[in-house]
Amino acid sequence: MTVDLDSIVQCVKPEDVAWCAQGANACGYHVECAGYAEWTREQWLSPDSSSMLTLAASHVKLACGHFGLPAIELSIEEVAALVRDSLIRQRKVSGIVSGHPGGICQHKDITTVWQKFARYGLPDPRKMDKPFWPTHVDCGKEFPMDELIERAHA
Repeated sequence: MTVDLDSIVQCVKPEDVAWCAQGANACGYHVECAGYAEWTREQWLSPDSSSMLTLAASHVKLACGHFGLPAIELSIEEVAALVRDSLIRQRKVSGIVSGHPGGICQHKDITTVWQKFARYGLPDPRKMDKPFWPTHVDCGKEFPMDELIERAHA
């Protein structure tokens, strides 16, 4: 889904794999907010962008309900565990699934996990069947995730 100031557009069916965050496309439901990773918190919370944040939160709330996910922000360690769980389910690595229920993260978190792959027990993404090196940093370090989650709970 892509969200801007006044609309939500479905770009990919939920059962299909969106190409949004390398290394986690197949294990997530992606909601893209129209903005820039360089934006400050104030820019994300400006009147225009704030309406987008509210619209995105309403969809995140629906998606979390549909997929049975808690509307919570994941730590980097939890994101890594969930990426690893996905690889285990796809039989790309062996191990025991963590059992973590999931939650919400940014694409930048996926990038952080893959760039520190060895720390999290993940395979080197440059040596996988389809090699990659992630650089995607949306929504950015000042994205108001706390506001998104608060609005998703409203």
